[in-house]
Amino acid sequence: MDYRDVLKEQLRRRKELNPKYSMRAFAKKIELSPSKVSEVISGKKRLGVDRAEVIAGHLGLSGSERELFVLSAELESTSARQTDRKELASRMRTLTNLITAAKTEQLNAWYFGAVKALEENQIEAGNFADNLGITDIQIENAKRFLKRMERAHPDRREISFEPLSLFKKIEDDGFLTSSPGIEADCLMLSAAELDELRKKMKSAVRAVKAKRSSKHPKDLRLVYWGAVDLLKN
Repeated sequence: MDYRDVLKEQLRRRKELNPKYSMRAFAKKIELSPSKVSEVISGKKRLGVDRAEVIAGHLGLSGSERELFVLSAELESTSARQTDRKELASRMRTLTNLITAAKTEQLNAWYFGAVKALEENQIEAGNFADNLGITDIQIENAKRFLKRMERAHPDRREISFEPLSLFKKIEDDGFLTSSPGIEADCLMLSAAELDELRKKMKSAVRAVKAKRSSKHPKDLRLVYWGAVDLLKN
């Protein structure tokens, strides 16, 4: 992954959110001509380090993605020594792995359901980022995912969320230990019995959702089901 990949991804995201978004609008945002952007993305021209720094700021890049963007421009610099190039290439591989891992963790995260619930009731999810404890970028990721799901699977109403992200949210909020009225049972269940229990819990949630009455954002709840093995072999 290098700055060209980031530019392509940034342009793709904007077009996905707004099909009318143009290369001209993107070029204006990063203060380049449309032809220059096209030539940079296609590999015909390079970005200097200083220009890469400026564009990273215009795109709101931060953390690993910003560092990767600038380092990849530095790697292409004609003034970079061979030993420096090896170090830069190694650092870029590390950053690429970090970014890929972070994106994987975001897929089907618990907050996708929160954003879906708010948006379905014509409530702008971005206004509640602080309440949910997530960032504007995570809100944007959730919206993009939901739009893709809507286009690819128009008949699909339910989303299955990655269990670990649910439990992480619960643990981070102290939900299991500090919230009043939380009860739990320890049961000896076979795999088949556990599967049956999960199906019943999902069915109960669907039934409640079908007849729910509240559409107020303050009534948003994280409803979860899961099981933890207490005895390991």
